Amino acid sequence: MRRLFLILIAATSLFAGNVRSQTAPLKLVQTIKLPEEIKGRFDHFAVDLSGNRLFATPEDNHAVLVFELKSGKLLHTIKGIGKPHAILYRRRCWRSEDF
Repeated sequence: MRRLFLILIAATSLFAGNVRSQTAPLKLVQTIKLPEEIKGRFDHFAVDLSGNRLFATPEDNHAVLVFELKSGKLLHTIKGIGKPHAILYRRRCWRSEDF
């Protein structure tokens, strides 16, 4: 078993040297200060670039937070989300005048 483990490590190290990232590394460009009542993990995010908004899901708060990207200001809190495990922003493609 130990020999199999050593062979696996050796094979992994041989191939790991050939793997390179094809994109630039991530760079911190902004931090957003959260209100004190917001605690816990953030698992999922969505972004609305045209609307300049960030959607975040703090699991312990059972909510979706909506931030303005430029200022970092909390715009809105959507409460009552049982377990916010995923988030998807879809741009509204209809107008209320159409109906």
